[in-house]
Amino acid sequence: MHIKELGSLVRERRRAVRLTQAQLASQTGISRATIAGLEAGSLAEIGFVKLQRICESVGLEMRAVQALQGRPTLDELVALNRQEYEQSHAKKPRFRS
Repeated sequence: MHIKELGSLVRERRRAVRLTQAQLASQTGISRATIAGLEAGSLAEIGFVKLQRICESVGLEMRAVQALQGRPTLDELVALNRQEYEQSHAKKPRFRS
């Protein structure tokens, strides 16, 4: 995933959990300018720990997956689609501070 796509996803989730950039900045200890830059896609680099704190605060999970090599089979696509659907519809507890 490209950093611009990630920034858009963070913005979408931040709005979904009804946080302003300033509130997210306060909650994570990361500057509002950094959050704004990430969301706008103008941030060239962000450290892993900062990104992890932002993602956790808006309900996103970071994980590493092996990249597909070559073209996936139909069975692989169906399994991936099922897995993504199940994860997106799983109920997760929400914690707000």
